[in-house]
Amino acid sequence: MQPTQRQESRILSLDAVRGIAALTVLFAHLRLSFYPALISDSPSYSLMRIPLSIVLNGGAAVALFFVLSGFVLTYRFFNSDSLAALPDAIIRRWPRLGGPIVIVSLISGFLMGFGLYSNLQVAALNGSSWLKDLFTWTPQGAVEVIHALKEGIWGTFLTQNCPYNMNFWTMHYELIGSIAAYIFTFFVIIAARKLDWRIVLGGMILLWGREVIRFPYISSFFLGTILAFLHHRFRTFVWKEPVTLVLTAVLCVLIGGFSVPENDFSTAFYRTLGADTVIGRLSVRYGLHSVMAMILLSYALWVPSIRAFLSRPIMRKLGHLSFPIYLIHLPVICSLGAWTYLSMKSHGEFTASIAATLVSIVTTILASFPLAWIDDHWLVICRIIAPFRFVTEKLLHPRRS
Repeated sequence: MQPTQRQESRILSLDAVRGIAALTVLFAHLRLSFYPALISDSPSYSLMRIPLSIVLNGGAAVALFFVLSGFVLTYRFFNSDSLAALPDAIIRRWPRLGGPIVIVSLISGFLMGFGLYSNLQVAALNGSSWLKDLFTWTPQGAVEVIHALKEGIWGTFLTQNCPYNMNFWTMHYELIGSIAAYIFTFFVIIAARKLDWRIVLGGMILLWGREVIRFPYISSFFLGTILAFLHHRFRTFVWKEPVTLVLTAVLCVLIGGFSVPENDFSTAFYRTLGADTVIGRLSVRYGLHSVMAMILLSYALWVPSIRAFLSRPIMRKLGHLSFPIYLIHLPVICSLGAWTYLSMKSHGEFTASIAATLVSIVTTILASFPLAWIDDHWLVICRIIAPFRFVTEKLLHPRRS
């Protein structure tokens, strides 16, 4: 979900993966907003009965974001075998995330304060339970902007209280998971200097297996760090075995299609694993989502044809817009998208849904361009935050200092 730290250290194919994940979340929320009938319990009408519903599995896309963050934030430390920049990376993680989030929170506060959200009216007409749970309070004018500002600065990250944009629930885990991945990387690099890499890898996998049971979301970042460690060891590896490619692709489709709430694994499956509880089901689901994410990222890293396709300029541009797309699409759906639906409802349910979908997609993409520009400049500002740089430079290069 997040941009990599430095342009020169980018693995271009991963930008596109981030963009595809952002579109998956967008499409999943459009489905929930304007096509609630597709979640019908009837097998004849439910799109979620089809394994290819992987393209609408928002939960799997979020896991992909988390695993990808774990990778892009830590692989440069493995490549350099230096921990000098690690303290500063930890310090600036909150402001790095907070800048764009504050802007979108202010936009949402303005839309809410002046009654520009129409999601509840749409939910009353089409029965969307997802829209029904958003922006349910009475608008209070300009004071909503103040509340949204507070939410963007600390509420989103510390309390997970984000009513002005429910998509921001992931930012709490993004912050904690990023810091956990940095600390994890510190100990891995120290251990790798003294132990065989296979022993270190085994320990990393055991830790991930333990944490996926206790903290499913955070464990995804650890899996991304494991992938970064493997990429450092096997950077020149080429994955071209067709059998394993086909089998892993089929596995991803099955996991993506049968791990959504509307088409979940059977109760017997969870009971067999001893995980028939709320946290147990979440652990299994996110563990599988994370494994699927690791496979997909491996394609982008080690399969030449896929890597080349994802590295094309248009795919990289999609990746550049991914974070803004993720941030802004919910306010767009609930305001302009919902207004379009209500305006077109007299022409029929299908026409209204299609029109609302198209307007939401186009507006989200257009709005993501200025947000991406702001985000790029905010990243430059955040790089200035380096309170430990002088200390680390003095320790590493005492004569130069």
